Amino acid sequence: MSSSFLFIWNYIPIYPYSNFTLWIVVVADKGLNCGDNIAYQIASGNGYIYSQSIRGADQEFKQYVLDQSGYRVNAEYKCKSRIYPREITFTDCNGKKQKVRIDQKQIVFFSQDYADKARYERYRTIAKAQRYLKTPSALTRSISYSAASYIKGIQINEDGEIVKTSTKLYLDEDKIREEEQYDGYYAIITSELDRSDCEIIEIYHNLWKIEETFKISKSELRTRPIYVSLEAHIEAHFLSCFVALLLIRILELRMNQVTLSKTSNQTPKFSAFEIIDSIRNYTCSSIGENFYNFHYIDDIIQSLGKIFEIDLSKKYRSRGEIKKIIAKAKK
Repeated sequence: MSSSFLFIWNYIPIYPYSNFTLWIVVVADKGLNCGDNIAYQIASGNGYIYSQSIRGADQEFKQYVLDQSGYRVNAEYKCKSRIYPREITFTDCNGKKQKVRIDQKQIVFFSQDYADKARYERYRTIAKAQRYLKTPSALTRSISYSAASYIKGIQINEDGEIVKTSTKLYLDEDKIREEEQYDGYYAIITSELDRSDCEIIEIYHNLWKIEETFKISKSELRTRPIYVSLEAHIEAHFLSCFVALLLIRILELRMNQVTLSKTSNQTPKFSAFEIIDSIRNYTCSSIGENFYNFHYIDDIIQSLGKIFEIDLSKKYRSRGEIKKIIAKAKK
């Protein structure tokens, strides 16, 4: 958990108008899927949605994935789920390893598009491995780690360098057949036992928004680098950045709710980056006593005007009109 998140977490309970219980569901890829993280979320009273490696899972889970019974089919993918008692290992406060059994919802779905993509990527990797086999001298230098994984008789370290090579090198056909079985399958595990499979999948697919949020915070809101040194100033800086981010996200949500129907899988018409850019360009300059010229208008500014019922298309305004707009926006 980042220090920035912990800072905001510490401020939430003392917010004077909060009359709700804060509950967080952490959404992340398989890099965070471990016993310690799962135990931490459960102990904190929160939840989690993580992706799960299928090829790296135990044999029982692999059999569950490949067993075609129970899958429900729709136009985009087939899916099934189960609530499964899973044993996790975590590190306690004394640094000792402990085991605990928890109920976990496991969702598996298959997408043909995902299968085609996986097969194409493997085809390219295998082709590279075959080129290495035809030219053994190339093995004396660095080799692609993914390509090397399909060659029997060599050992590769994490940097892609050859550690050991046997006299007989050949393509690992068994591994290729094993991996082909799982093409197109994807797994998600979650603590949210009562949520529907479709809802969990949709929440996980929105993970890209988190990555986008980091980009917005760093590039547009300039969260980092920090040009202050006192702790209070640092906290004030992050608080103002997170409030700005919250407002941008609310604005983005409202604008796209107006411009899009409730049908899923639609691409938002306006991105956060575009909204920020348009708001920055919506400026004015004085052209005389108490009169101002507004230089910029686009679809985003017009949409903002519709949402807040303010005519933002006028090119010229008096100071009194501007004050009235600001007062109306504050209500």
